[in-house]
Amino acid sequence: MIRELLNGALAELIEKSRVSPRKRAPMPLHPSDYSGPQALINAIQPDSYMCPHMHPHDEIWTPVRGRILLGIFDNEGNPRERAILSEQETAYRLVPARVYHFAFALERDSVFLNVSQGPFNPETAKVFAPWAPRETDSEDDVQRYFASVKDDFLWTIC
Repeated sequence: MIRELLNGALAELIEKSRVSPRKRAPMPLHPSDYSGPQALINAIQPDSYMCPHMHPHDEIWTPVRGRILLGIFDNEGNPRERAILSEQETAYRLVPARVYHFAFALERDSVFLNVSQGPFNPETAKVFAPWAPRETDSEDDVQRYFASVKDDFLWTIC
């Protein structure tokens, strides 16, 4: 179990996100079999597409560095609300269980922390939105959807 995360390790995680094909680098802060609260730190770049998804448990989001838009959808895929995670804006956001959400970085080298209930079960941990392309779908479909949903969250949701 990681008891502290030094700035040097955070800088390495950010660098990893810059060169990752997914443009993000998640790092669990506990062993995979840990049954307590699950903590994950994630470095993310602005061009990283995160497929909208939901979890069977509540999830806490807090910013560590930069600015991240956390978007909440209704069950049909319509943008419902947003939070801008940063030092100047939202410092804490609870995403309730079974609510579709996603995030994207508004600044390079952004980092956020997720906390959720353990233990982690890869079979039930995440349900992807049926109305959104998966990260593995065609690049054109992903980029078209990502650009559209970014615009929706940046300009139409207040």
